[in-house]
Amino acid sequence: MPEEPTIKEEFGEEPCDMLFDMDLMGRITMVRFFNKALSEKLGYTEKELLGENVTDFLVDARSLAGAQHFGNLYASETAFRAKSRRITLKNGESMIAESYLMPMYDAENRLIGHRGMEFFSINTDFTQKT
Repeated sequence: MPEEPTIKEEFGEEPCDMLFDMDLMGRITMVRFFNKALSEKLGYTEKELLGENVTDFLVDARSLAGAQHFGNLYASETAFRAKSRRITLKNGESMIAESYLMPMYDAENRLIGHRGMEFFSINTDFTQKT
């Protein structure tokens, strides 16, 4: 069985604002890293994110077509990069994030979910520029 690439190998060494694991349904199962400044900006704690579906935070996943697209993506074995996804903050506002997803496998090489990385510009708000 070939070695699974690491996040560092797949996406480089750039520090992320959030690193998490999710299952095949898009539910967050583990938060590995969550920048405190980001937590304050988003309005969510790490504990509040656990068990939540990633699509609940994505503005572009709110339509039926969007939900189906993301559902298909989460069940695929493809690494994914989105340069500008609009994320909903707890207060109802939104901000832009750059997102990466990389497939995760169990010991029998079965797809079990994805590891996600989120990059936000906490000091600069790009929301009005898109």
